[in-house]
Amino acid sequence: MKRSEQRILTTHVGSLIRPKTLLDAAKDRDPAHRGAYERELKGAVADVVSRQAKAGIDVVNDGEFGKSGWANYSLERSSGFEPRPDKLYPAVWLGRDRIRFADFMAAEFPRGTVGTPGHACVGPIAYQGHASVRRDLDNLRSAAAATEVE
Repeated sequence: MKRSEQRILTTHVGSLIRPKTLLDAAKDRDPAHRGAYERELKGAVADVVSRQAKAGIDVVNDGEFGKSGWANYSLERSSGFEPRPDKLYPAVWLGRDRIRFADFMAAEFPRGTVGTPGHACVGPIAYQGHASVRRDLDNLRSAAAATEVE
């Protein structure tokens, strides 16, 4: 672990903006194109690690590029949940902003005004994302090895 007694080390928390090419590759659900997504992901992680290093970030990360998004990440990597696409739940996690800025939400984030489909727990919950974690760690290690970071 990197430490310093001379200054406060810098890092950041949360997802960084994914490149359009990665977003487009992620939308392609054709199993035959999965390799293209994996290559795009590896390149995007290498780029974001390099950018963080150039910006002076001490503790870099993968920008959370290997994760599909804030809530879907845990659902994809855990068993025991089933989607409920026919029932929309209010996006209460957006707080009062979904009401106070209803016009903006309707234009820019419609799910925030109409609700989002939910999931139900239908069985035992167990972690099942080991391969995804290994892939994310491999991508980060590879990117860190190609950049001057500790």
